[in-house]
Amino acid sequence: MNMVVEQMSLDAAWVRQNLVYTSTDNLKLISGKGDSMAPTIRNGDALLVDSGITTVESDAIYFFQMGGRLHVKRIQRNLDGLTIISDNDQYREIDVPAGREGDIQILAQIIYWWTGRSF
Repeated sequence: MNMVVEQMSLDAAWVRQNLVYTSTDNLKLISGKGDSMAPTIRNGDALLVDSGITTVESDAIYFFQMGGRLHVKRIQRNLDGLTIISDNDQYREIDVPAGREGDIQILAQIIYWWTGRSF
């Protein structure tokens, strides 16, 4: 059975005090899918994203579209473009030359996530 978080309440004071974001209107909740970012982000984890961030200005984890597919990955900026990194070592890094950065559409930056664990 697939579980999708449809609603989650966050204390506004906690968000203001603990997270950096562009605007509360840009905060969205998505669900992580797949194992490419494990163990950092696991399949089904709830991800809080800032959709006001649509360019890679700093090394961070981003939600983006590439090749018609949606991805959540670490992206690092380097001298000649970007490097897309999965935390799971079973996936290879992808180098994106500066001239091909337009092939990637940054949809949001991941600013917080909840990792579900059973006890």
